[in-house]
Amino acid sequence: MSKVEIELSAIEIIEYMLETNSSLRQTAKHFNCSKSLIWSRINDYEGELKNDINKLKVQNKVKSYEKIIKRGQNNGKGNKENYNERKSAKIH
Repeated sequence: MSKVEIELSAIEIIEYMLETNSSLRQTAKHFNCSKSLIWSRINDYEGELKNDINKLKVQNKVKSYEKIIKRGQNNGKGNKENYNERKSAKIH
């Protein structure tokens, strides 16, 4: 792939991500490629959309951490303990 093709690919990927507000994983699925390819394209991009894509990356990171925190708020119990409680509650 030539340098111009890579730049056009990066622009297409970034525009898609910005229009749809999608995550890296969602974008990779849409373009049927790996997350690492998407990541390398957007990190190597040096055009006018650089600031916008960096803001989106931060927003996505915050969302990801919020999900992790929500999962961690389970009364100090691990996932297996919560699963076992739900399972035994259904039995009784």
